Amino acid sequence: FGEFEFWFASLKVGAIVVFLVLGVLAVLGLLPDTDPVGMANLTGQGGFLPNGWGGVVSGVLTVVFAFGGLEVVTIAAAETDDPARAVGRAVRSAVVRILFFYVGSMLVIVTVLPWTAQQAGLSPYVKVLDAIGVPSAGQIMNIVVFVALLSALNANLYGSSRMIFSLAERGEAP
Repeated sequence: FGEFEFWFASLKVGAIVVFLVLGVLAVLGLLPDTDPVGMANLTGQGGFLPNGWGGVVSGVLTVVFAFGGLEVVTIAAAETDDPARAVGRAVRSAVVRILFFYVGSMLVIVTVLPWTAQQAGLSPYVKVLDAIGVPSAGQIMNIVVFVALLSALNANLYGSSRMIFSLAERGEAP
């Protein structure tokens, strides 16, 4: 589990970091052959949150409902030498990273693309990368999504096997 997850996570985190860096460079106009995007998409066309907080609340509810995987952090941390300390540290660290990557990504997306350009069924990550001139953005993101899928499968396999093992140790498994 650990070795595979290290490489899966490295690719996922690397892709998001590259996305964030390229997005910030595009906003500042530091990419070759591009004009600075600036803050025009946050202030123009109705400004930030032109339709109010309803969309944000709806989006947050969807994300919270669909989000899974944090429990694997606690399962892995529970097997350390000092689980009481490790679980708390692992969860806090995961929450901070999630906030940084999700909020950072959303900020880049809404800064680079106008909210009117969003379309259901199209990846905003690919649209941003296309807008700033990254060739083959769709194929690159498909690879990243596939690796993320493998990572989720790996994490769920690890978590479920640890749960079955724990139940078997207590005589509660079939």
